[in-house]
Amino acid sequence: MKTVAIIGCGKRGTDKEGWAIGHAHAQGYLKSGHDVRILGVDVSPENLNVFGEAFNLSTSQLFSSAEALYAACTPDIVSICTWPALHHPMMLEAIQKGVKGIACEKPFATDTAQIREIEAKAAKAGTRIVVAHQRRCDAYADAFRQVISEGTLGDNLQVIAHVGDDWDILSWTTHWFDMANYLFEAPPAWVLAGMQIGENHRYKHAVEDASVVYADYGKRGSGLFLTGPGKGCSFRLHGDKGVARIGKTGIDCATFEGFRHVPFPAKSRVGFAGMLDQLITWMDGGPEARCSIGRSAVATEMAFAAQESARTGQKIELPLTRALFAPLEVVQHPVHTGWHSAWLPQDEVFVALKESAPVEIGLTATISSGIFPAAWRLKEKPHIGAWMPGHRRDAWNVPAMRDGIARTLLSLL
Repeated sequence: MKTVAIIGCGKRGTDKEGWAIGHAHAQGYLKSGHDVRILGVDVSPENLNVFGEAFNLSTSQLFSSAEALYAACTPDIVSICTWPALHHPMMLEAIQKGVKGIACEKPFATDTAQIREIEAKAAKAGTRIVVAHQRRCDAYADAFRQVISEGTLGDNLQVIAHVGDDWDILSWTTHWFDMANYLFEAPPAWVLAGMQIGENHRYKHAVEDASVVYADYGKRGSGLFLTGPGKGCSFRLHGDKGVARIGKTGIDCATFEGFRHVPFPAKSRVGFAGMLDQLITWMDGGPEARCSIGRSAVATEMAFAAQESARTGQKIELPLTRALFAPLEVVQHPVHTGWHSAWLPQDEVFVALKESAPVEIGLTATISSGIFPAAWRLKEKPHIGAWMPGHRRDAWNVPAMRDGIARTLLSLL
C-alpha cells in the first residue's frame, strides 16, 4: 500500500481560481488500480473537513499544514495542488523529507530557475516526479499519435490550438503545449510570441491578457496557439493532405481522399487515474511515466519562453539558458534606473538605505514606494562602489542587472 498526501485540498468555486483540484488527484489515486491510503493537508479547516467527508477520512488522516504532516509521517507520494508560488518550496521540502513520488499541478513552477533546481534535486535523490498534464494519458492522445504514424494527414504537420474565455498560458495553454510535445515526441526548438500585457494576475502571479504563440518543431512540424479571446477550447492537427480534430468517439479526419474516423483506443485508465497509475508503476521500477518531469516540465518552460519573446520581440530558443526569471514579472514590476527597466521580485526586500559616510550617487531606482539609491561609491575611497544589492540568482539574470554592475565597475576605473 502507498500512503498518498494531497497537499492543498482546495475549495470548489465559480471563478478561475476555484477548482478544488486536490479532489481530482484523490479520485485519480483511488481509480489508479493501486492500493492507496489517502491523507489530506489544507490550511483551511473548512476545505479540510469537506475533503475528509468526500473521501471518508478519519481525523488522523487530515493535517492543517505540511509541517504537521511530516511530523506524523513521511508519505510515499505527495500531490502538490496548492497555488503555483508554493509548488517549488513544497517540492523541495518533499524531496528533503524523503518522499519518493511527487505529482505537481501545473504550472509546474513560477520561473525556469525553479524548474532547473527541482530537476537537479529530484535526480540526485531518485525522486519520481510527474507534472499534471494528464491529457497525455487520455485516449485521444493515442489516437492522434496513430493518425500521425499512419501518415493520414501527410507532411508539414501543424497543431492549431485555442483556449478562450480569458484564460492565460500558464493556467491552461501549457496543456496544449504539452500535447503538441507529446505528438511531435520532442519540445520545440524555439518559440515566437505576441501578447497583450496589462496588470492581470491569477493565483498571485503575473499573466497576460491575450497571446499568440508560434512553436517551431523543425522537421516534425509546428504549433500555433491562441489564448484569451473567444469561447471554449479546441485542438486540431493540420497537414498537407487534410485536418484532424477530436470527436466524440475518436479522431475525425477530413482529407483529400475523404473522411476517416480513428476510434479512441480502449483504455482502462485515462486522465488523472492514468497519470497516477504510471507514477506508481514508475516508482516500483516500471517505465518512465508519460508526464514525467523530464517530459512535461518543458511545457511550463515554453510559457516563460513565450513571455520572454513577447517582452523582447525576439524568437527564444529552448531550452532556456539565460532568461531563467519570470518575464512578465519584469514587465509588471519594473525598477526604472534610467538605463533599462529591471525587475524587483515580489518577495525581494528593497531597503531604504541610510548614508553612513559621504557617497557619490551614480544612479537612483524609482519604484512604487519612492526613489532610492541604486549605485554609489564612497567619496573618500572612490575605488569602492555598490550597485543594487540583491541575493537572488534569477534577479541577476535580468539584462538590466548585468548592465548595471558592468557600468558600476567601469565607473571605478
